[in-house]
Amino acid sequence: MKIFFTSKKIRNLSSSLILVFLFSAFILPNLVSATAGVPKIINFQGRLMDSAGNLLGSSSGTPYCYKFSLWDVSTGGTANPDQVWPSAFATPTTMTITTRSGVFDASIGGAGGDTLDYDFQTNNTVYVNVQVAAQVAGSCSGVTFETLDPRPQVVSAGYAINSGTVGGFVPAQSATGNQLPALTSGAIVLGDATAAGIKSTGANPFTIDAGTSGVLNLNNNSTGNILLGGGSASTGCTLTNSTGAFACAAGGTFSTLSLSGAISGATGISSSGTIAFSALSSNGAVYTSGGTGTLTTTAPTSGAIGYWTRTGT
Repeated sequence: MKIFFTSKKIRNLSSSLILVFLFSAFILPNLVSATAGVPKIINFQGRLMDSAGNLLGSSSGTPYCYKFSLWDVSTGGTANPDQVWPSAFATPTTMTITTRSGVFDASIGGAGGDTLDYDFQTNNTVYVNVQVAAQVAGSCSGVTFETLDPRPQVVSAGYAINSGTVGGFVPAQSATGNQLPALTSGAIVLGDATAAGIKSTGANPFTIDAGTSGVLNLNNNSTGNILLGGGSASTGCTLTNSTGAFACAAGGTFSTLSLSGAISGATGISSSGTIAFSALSSNGAVYTSGGTGTLTTTAPTSGAIGYWTRTGT
């Protein structure tokens, strides 16, 4: 069912014609971002009368000239800066609409008019500016338009209001609080300044899977480091952003450790499995010197000495 509203003030179309306007507008609050199946059109209806209250337009229909635009003020103002659509304060396209016994039905954003590309999420208080003129010699060229004042406000149908949310929650490209995250240039951005995060509940496992052949990247584009476990560098493991170095506050335990570069340990190196070195060259023993944990192929001359004996050739 359509609900009609009557304007409070009318202006002369000519010395003998007046405009009494009734309208209904049905629009989704997030019209611009609507899916392809939702038409970006406002249905708009009105009635034309002369000063004596006689309906204009024959029963079979008489063409009249109309222009529609959106403004952010209900009365007065100028196209620059008060017109918000068409953009850049452009002059609205003239639409020829058949008026039958005073009644016309316009599709703002529909065929013959301007594309309705206004983002209604930027302003929830906009008004329809309606200009109308009688044709001259069967044409809208050179006619003088009259403007309805005050402008009727664009409103949403009751159930369309919730279309701006998902289950009552508002989507956002930089989600905070109870907002739903939406993609931003191919990535989901969590915008909370202090506690942005993704977590599982209870004992449920949290899994990040790159698939069978994908690459899993943990990347920090800022100067900060990546922390694993513990919540801080003093209790967990740190992947240093600038160098790629990896260290854990409690040390590391590995069943097999294989390194192609150098290795050192300030508090010792131990393993219940195999420690393999590809960068050590020795035909004899490999020593640890002075309790420093440094491995060398040269026997120290002083201090505590420990060594491993080579095997193989």
